[in-house]
Amino acid sequence: MDDYDGRAMVDTIRVGGLFDSPESIVIQTRKGSNVDNWFSDEPLPYHQVKIAEQVVKRFARIGCRVRSNILTSRYNCHGLTFANRRTGLVENHAIDQILREDGYRPIQQTELVPGDVILYKDRGAYSHSAVVIEIREVSGIRHPILLSKWGAGAEWIHSFGVPHPYSDHIAEFWTDRPK
Repeated sequence: MDDYDGRAMVDTIRVGGLFDSPESIVIQTRKGSNVDNWFSDEPLPYHQVKIAEQVVKRFARIGCRVRSNILTSRYNCHGLTFANRRTGLVENHAIDQILREDGYRPIQQTELVPGDVILYKDRGAYSHSAVVIEIREVSGIRHPILLSKWGAGAEWIHSFGVPHPYSDHIAEFWTDRPK
């Protein structure tokens, strides 16, 4: 399994579509609108666990650090970013709704501060999100440090510039800080 490329790992660790009967909870935007979401407390299939273990081994070698190695389909990266690990968000319209109704605005990478969000897009769809938890400055260059979750896999702490399963996707930078 160690010979899987990054795209195969991303496709395999995605949770959407794995479970027959996902549930949802009520989550709302700051404007009070309900947001579509899902979660499942079903245990992950054996092959998903094995692939997640390979992902941990592979990416730990290049500077990514596991924050929590609890494999769960309860939430995904967008649920970590926008719903405090309570549920998953998979539909683009739900993420767009949160961005719009919670007052997010796009910013430049140089403006990032802890608490801001990075959204990754692949072919126009949101493929991943992460929360900026720290900015490290090295030789005058700002390096965002991120907290993210890869599918049903572990939560990770990694630098924005370190290769990871989503690093070939287009990154957008967002904040909910007032102008």
